[in-house]
Amino acid sequence: MRLFIALPLAKEAAAAVAENQAALRRAGVTGSFTRPENLHLTLAFLGEQPSPDQAAEALEALQAPTGELLLDHYEVFRRTEILYLAPREDGPARAAVLALERELRSRGFRLETRPFKAHLTLCRRLRLPEGSLPLPEQVRVPVKEAVLYESHRPGGVLTYTPLMRKALDEKGGA
Repeated sequence: MRLFIALPLAKEAAAAVAENQAALRRAGVTGSFTRPENLHLTLAFLGEQPSPDQAAEALEALQAPTGELLLDHYEVFRRTEILYLAPREDGPARAAVLALERELRSRGFRLETRPFKAHLTLCRRLRLPEGSLPLPEQVRVPVKEAVLYESHRPGGVLTYTPLMRKALDEKGGA
């Protein structure tokens, strides 16, 4: 099973992201836009795993502070043709990622070595029009809950199924 741990989006945030995607389409951006039910901010990608048990243990042990990310500008991963929303400061998410990586590594997970960059994927296989993009509507993403997801394709449709939720608290404990 293919697993990852992410910050889910509240309905208000998902609505703001949907408006950003609609504005991008109106501006002539094309590609494969992320479906609303799949929107999230990834903290750790775990890839193929035989079971979710060790990832669930790591998530259960996670102690990370809460906070909020303000996604306020577009960026592009040129190598992979992905357009995403990003924050100017990613402190709350970075703290959660570092704490989560410690828990995962202590359970034998081998994680990506590239530095964490908080982002919310809007569109893959990106094709940009001539000219500039519209300014994004800001999206507030609370860092207060982390979710273990399974990524799979029932009927050929990419679906992220939540397997476990973990509430975070202001003091960094569970």
